[in-house]
Amino acid sequence: MAEYHHRTPAEQAAHRRGNMFAVGVVGLALATLAFAIAILVILSMDLMPSGECLFTTASHYGLAVCIISFLCSIIMVFALCRPPVAIGGVAAFGTIWWLGYAITVTVYNRTSSDAGLPNQHDRTSVIGLSWACFAGMLLIFALASHLYRAKWEPEEMGRGPMDEYGAYAEFKARAEGARVDGGNV
Repeated sequence: MAEYHHRTPAEQAAHRRGNMFAVGVVGLALATLAFAIAILVILSMDLMPSGECLFTTASHYGLAVCIISFLCSIIMVFALCRPPVAIGGVAAFGTIWWLGYAITVTVYNRTSSDAGLPNQHDRTSVIGLSWACFAGMLLIFALASHLYRAKWEPEEMGRGPMDEYGAYAEFKARAEGARVDGGNV
């Protein structure tokens, strides 16, 4: 925390902007998580009522994608104490998963409609939510890319409880090759 006060006003302003982008990452990750939970509920309660799938095989794939997205969202929220590359990597993975699923449900919707399966409105909801999840992950990836290009470091966020004992300063000093005297640099 002491390092923050040794920055120039321009560096402090840039870091505050980076923190706002990080808050955006958390908001988008939580929104994507909420959309994935909504898809899980629609798939399990409305499109797979008695074990039979009313969305051809896309429902089982959807359950897997939603669970993976749930994990990605949680990882991204907790990855804010890591470099932006970690967030970007998870977001890229999630973006690819959601793109594949959104395309799949869009294509399978036509097949299900042509077969005369009921619950068209539920399938349409799943399609819209899946494209929203894709857009959310894509925006998170863009924010993480911006944070990476801006060389943002989450030093005030989540260094952990041991930081008051100088653990972070000791780690940083060792990484930079400096001498550490009792945890103080």
